[in-house]
Amino acid sequence: MSHTEKTILVFPFGPPASIEFAKACQSQGHTVIGASSLTLEPTKELASGWLRLPFFNAHDFTERLLAGLKELDIDEIYCCHPLVYEKINDICATETTRASLISNNGWQDDLTSFRSAEALVNLYHSKSSSCKLARAQITPIYYQTLKIPGWCSTEKIAAFIDVFDSVPKGDIIEIGVWCGKSATALAMLSRHFGQGNLLCIDPWANTNTFQEEDEGVNKAMLTFDMDEVWRHFICNMLALVPNHINYIRAASAAAHAKYAENLRIKTVEFGETQYAGRIALLHIDGNHDQKIVSQDLRNWCPHLTQNGWLVIDDYVHAWGQGPRIVADAFLSEHRDDILQSFVSGSALFIQMKNPVSPRLWT
Repeated sequence: MSHTEKTILVFPFGPPASIEFAKACQSQGHTVIGASSLTLEPTKELASGWLRLPFFNAHDFTERLLAGLKELDIDEIYCCHPLVYEKINDICATETTRASLISNNGWQDDLTSFRSAEALVNLYHSKSSSCKLARAQITPIYYQTLKIPGWCSTEKIAAFIDVFDSVPKGDIIEIGVWCGKSATALAMLSRHFGQGNLLCIDPWANTNTFQEEDEGVNKAMLTFDMDEVWRHFICNMLALVPNHINYIRAASAAAHAKYAENLRIKTVEFGETQYAGRIALLHIDGNHDQKIVSQDLRNWCPHLTQNGWLVIDDYVHAWGQGPRIVADAFLSEHRDDILQSFVSGSALFIQMKNPVSPRLWT
């Protein structure tokens, strides 16, 4: 074993924090020895080795732990259980062992997402906020979205929260979904305010993510298993608010043709969902090539209802100017049809007076 590699004992091994830590250690080339006091521990196979220990308050716990540390030549001990951690900390302080206990916050780490969510509520929704939701209703939106992979900024989510009270009745359409980060916020807000059903549109296919302006983006997208990303989306949505959500797994143009033809969307996972055919909020975050963004506007904007919202993501974008070029042209052409517009994070928010039929800008 090289001087950079370690043998690390993870006890107890079963909790999610332990599994996550063990995987991170293994990816760095360390040897992970799992330990548990349970007779049946199904996670045992995830460790490189195993140590059976009694419960931490057993009379022979100290003796058994010290013997295991010596026999397995353990360098470090990781413990995410606060009571067990204190017991092992006392042992390391009073007994002779070369193993060091990795400092941690015990179960406090499990509260990180919740505390971050509360901090975001304080940051974005002070007394000056236009949001009509109570603090206890806003916090879960941040809490849920923080746990989902994706590039939707907290600034954009904050803007969604603030404007949703002014979103009229109708369908909520999202083009470009990934794992469902922004879709989760839209689904929860739609449920709170009762606007309508959410329709998520994404082909979940590598080739559809390719952009003419940036080969680096194309190369990066090839590293993703898009079926896995799609399954992650399904998991997130079903676990949250499945009764007013559905999806079309297709490129935006094909999905629009399906939406225009039949407002009843049916999938195995969500069953059948009835849509109104008038869009209350349209979130465009699909392929960022100029011609695709333009096509999305041309196809979907005529369905926007009076006072509906159009959100064009990555108006401020480091990997291509397609969304900004098309959005600026749209703002210029329809300036008399716009009630208000602003940028939050990287997204452009536009509230329309009336439905419009944009030209196809290429």
